[in-house]
Amino acid sequence: MLQIIEREHPIEAIEAALRERLERKLCAALGVPYIAGATVGAWTVFGSFIEKVGNKLIDLDTDTFKALLVTSSWTPNTSTDDELADVSGNQAANSVTVTITTPTWTRSGATTTFDADDITFSASGGNAVARYCVIYDDTPAGDPLVCYCLLDTAPANVTILSGDSLIIQLNASGILSAA
Repeated sequence: MLQIIEREHPIEAIEAALRERLERKLCAALGVPYIAGATVGAWTVFGSFIEKVGNKLIDLDTDTFKALLVTSSWTPNTSTDDELADVSGNQAANSVTVTITTPTWTRSGATTTFDADDITFSASGGNAVARYCVIYDDTPAGDPLVCYCLLDTAPANVTILSGDSLIIQLNASGILSAA
């Protein structure tokens, strides 16, 4: 069974709150704006991703994974969207695709987890306006889609001002897991 992990332990929540407070103070001392965030909704996995992992077309240990910001012009469809071409025409202007750092696929007991470092997007040349973050595998042909999340619960657009950044804080329990 594949499920999205979205729970945090109380200690992790306290650590995150303290880290955010410190980051806000540091930004204030440096005179730069503080912009941070987290995935508002759980990550939603594309059906084709599960199939491609099962067919050994995606290697969670060695492939290169990337993320991009997508506008509200895109309507997610986990049944039919399966490659980057299905979303790339809706990429948020003034933001670039970023490589996900330190992707890991680990097992603890009966639970296997896919995780990575937090994702940072910057706006350059103007404001970047997005509604979704999409993760895809950049290694196989076609760049298969992995998962996406909403950036705001309304749902509403999120704006990154030119020169600023948005940090998508991944849950301490990983992006997704199978048990």
